[in-house]
Amino acid sequence: MLGFARFSFVFFTIAIFATTLIRGTTAHLPGIVGFALATIRYMGAGPWVIYTLPFFAYFGWKHPKRLSEACVAFVATIALVSGYTLFKALIPSLVPFWADPMLAEWDRALHGGHDPWVLAHSLSAWIDTDGAAFTYSGLWGAFAFSFPVLLALSDQDEVRKARYLWLYAISWVLIGDILAVAFSAAGPIYFELVTGRSDFAPMLASLRELTFPGTSVDRVQQALWREYSVDGGLQLGGSGISAFPSMHVAIATIWAIYVSERSIIFAPVGIAFAATILFLSVYTGWHYAVDGYASIALVGVIFVVLRIFLHRKMRKAQRKAPSQIDQAHA
Repeated sequence: MLGFARFSFVFFTIAIFATTLIRGTTAHLPGIVGFALATIRYMGAGPWVIYTLPFFAYFGWKHPKRLSEACVAFVATIALVSGYTLFKALIPSLVPFWADPMLAEWDRALHGGHDPWVLAHSLSAWIDTDGAAFTYSGLWGAFAFSFPVLLALSDQDEVRKARYLWLYAISWVLIGDILAVAFSAAGPIYFELVTGRSDFAPMLASLRELTFPGTSVDRVQQALWREYSVDGGLQLGGSGISAFPSMHVAIATIWAIYVSERSIIFAPVGIAFAATILFLSVYTGWHYAVDGYASIALVGVIFVVLRIFLHRKMRKAQRKAPSQIDQAHA
């Protein structure tokens, strides 16, 4: 856990200095402070408490010595996500949104010439709009930000814990920041605003028919664009717009892999959660389907690489230990 904490705080520090240097101003720092405080308030009193606090209370009661590690995990998570957000808000300043037309074409090519949102909205009769918005924002946020805390409280396997903490941290940085800069895109909901093309006008009309305006997801979408427009794309308000790849799907995939490794019985639940977030990322207009597909593939690759690397590191340490004992007895 200390390694995860060091990485998070170093990354956050680098993000502060790097973004200040690139922007040539500290005007964006109050925004990230507000974001961090809002996240802390959310984790302290948000909807996640209803769904996850019983689990944390149980593990905290069963393993009270792990509570200090859980506190470290909580603070480190805030630092990691705040650093990610600092760089994310910088994306359109570094690389103006360019990939949206390409991603839209990839979506159509992969789905028989149809936009995936059309397929998603064809199921709207079975979907509650408010429930979909809450799942994609509130419920996802609960599990996304609490993952390291859960690891600290519930997982006794130090090697597995390290593997998932690194998977979590690397995903935020590599998928959420580095690749997002390379494939700078705003997403279907903002497509016309950044390209001037009306390809997704039918999707916006469909969302209005679904009474989507006014939901929690819609309010965030409107707020992000308002911040983007007010400061000419500098995104100084503490967050930012970015579509490819999807961090929503990436984090849900991490949960699915972890739950599947811990329990065959609950594996379908983890997989269903990831599939739901993937579906809702398209249904709500936040993402192209390829954003989620790419995230699933990337998380899988990172997981395999970490598994191989940490396994070899552990075997090397095991071989080294007997030799050190032999030297001590010589």
